[in-house]
Amino acid sequence: RLSVQMRDSAFPGNRISVVGLEKGIDVSGRSHLRLSELVVQNTFFGIDASFSNGIVVSNSHVSLTVDEGIDLSGATTPTIRESRFRDTGGDAIGFSKVGIPSTGAVIVNNMVTNSSFG
Repeated sequence: RLSVQMRDSAFPGNRISVVGLEKGIDVSGRSHLRLSELVVQNTFFGIDASFSNGIVVSNSHVSLTVDEGIDLSGATTPTIRESRFRDTGGDAIGFSKVGIPSTGAVIVNNMVTNSSFG
C-alpha cells in the first residue's frame, strides 16, 4: 500500500511516480566482492552477479523475486554459502541464464524454498 500526502494537500495526479527495482543488487562484471548478511526482496532479480569474478555471497536472504534469486551466468569462481532463497519466480541460483555457464562455482549449505525451477 502506498499513501501520499502532497504539501499543498491537492490530489497528486501525475506529480509522483513509483519505481520498482529490476535488480536488488547488481554486482555484474565486478571482481572480488564479499556480500554478507544482506536481505533482498520484492525485486525482479535478487542479485545479478553475472560475469563476475570471485564474488562471495554469504549469510544472506533473497526472497519474493519475479525471476532468479541470484544470476551467476558467466561468473568465474563465485561462492554462495549459508544463504536462503525463498519464493523465487525463476531459479533460486541460476548458472547460465544467458547461455554462458558459470565456472568453478562453490555452493555450500544454502536453503531453497518454493523456487520455480531449482
